[in-house]
Amino acid sequence: MPEINNSLPKRICLVVGSNFFLRAQLISYLHYLTNVGDSVTVISDGQVALPEGVRHIDLAFNRNPSLKDPVILVCLFVLLMRGKFDVVHSFTPKVGLLTCIAAWAARIPVRVHTFTGQVWMNSTGFFRFLYLRCDRVIGSMNTHCFVDSRSQLAFLRGNQIVRADRSSVIGCGSISGISDTRFGCVNDRVGLERLAPFAKINQKRNLTYVFLGRICADKGISTLLAAFEIVLKGFREAAVQLPQLIIAGPVEDEKLGQLLAEFNSNVVFLPGIHRPEDILEVGDIFCSASHREGFGTTIIEAAFMGLPAIGSDIIGFRDSVVDGFTGLLFETGDALAMANAMMKLGFDNEERARLGHNAALRSRLAYRSDYYLPKIRNQYVVPKKVHKSSRSPSMSLP
Repeated sequence: MPEINNSLPKRICLVVGSNFFLRAQLISYLHYLTNVGDSVTVISDGQVALPEGVRHIDLAFNRNPSLKDPVILVCLFVLLMRGKFDVVHSFTPKVGLLTCIAAWAARIPVRVHTFTGQVWMNSTGFFRFLYLRCDRVIGSMNTHCFVDSRSQLAFLRGNQIVRADRSSVIGCGSISGISDTRFGCVNDRVGLERLAPFAKINQKRNLTYVFLGRICADKGISTLLAAFEIVLKGFREAAVQLPQLIIAGPVEDEKLGQLLAEFNSNVVFLPGIHRPEDILEVGDIFCSASHREGFGTTIIEAAFMGLPAIGSDIIGFRDSVVDGFTGLLFETGDALAMANAMMKLGFDNEERARLGHNAALRSRLAYRSDYYLPKIRNQYVVPKKVHKSSRSPSMSLP
């Protein structure tokens, strides 16, 4: 075993396909890395505001398979070779595949990927076979893989995607923990003022359900809307003030985006990228009908702010929601079951408060970012003989 030193400053490159993901998940981590003296470069698609001292390279990743992918792979290889990085850490599936190949070819000594969900989980036939094999390549060509939930880690190991000795979950799960400086203070007036330019949100504080995430079919938007229509009917029959539903996030499915824009007046649609804490500040209950998740990060962010969660019973959400204690789980795709859960917490103020209190307590005990951030960097163990100077002449495929 070569000598190792994990205390020296490192040249670190984070590769991320989506600036929405970057802003939502990694800003605190970038602050941490620069504060400990590391030289940090971020490669992502499009311009984005980053902490001072972080270098940014714009590379046009496409979320879906593209004929330009070989060109992107070559560009990524050249960038990593020129950067002489000690560590390359990738996030999201397609970017993870391109990065692990480029980083291995560039003889980067520490290659890390974070799994945040599997594209092939709900696929069938050839595409399931293809995407599963791609994840196995990611698992084999990286020196370590983080997984953002325990249920997902068991799933990946069971499907031989990652090796037990080169994969791990930090703490109770999550990508980089939750910043209590961002999500620890609740002031719904501030949230309303920041969101005012984007939409007319009912300020009379009637009950507000919230969804925050990408606007696409995988997130179960259609199920959420169908459930909310049932909820509205239930509130009308009870002759009480109607609730509102806020849906916010970048639009990846234009048809869904158009549907949301034209939905009834009780649905407030905020397309684009917003500060998640602003959205959550004005909510009472977080709701998601997602079909697949690695981990429910936004659920934990909502929990930090005292919101109980209603989510589909899937891998990932089973880690972030303790059914009956911090929120409620329902069978995936069942709009009626989701509506019943939404009405239960909507009508029962005491139960909603109890679950919200439990969610806040659990999240602040288990998911604070100041515990997670050092744990991520501690995995960046660079052999002394290649630190800063040379690269190992014989980097073999694991």
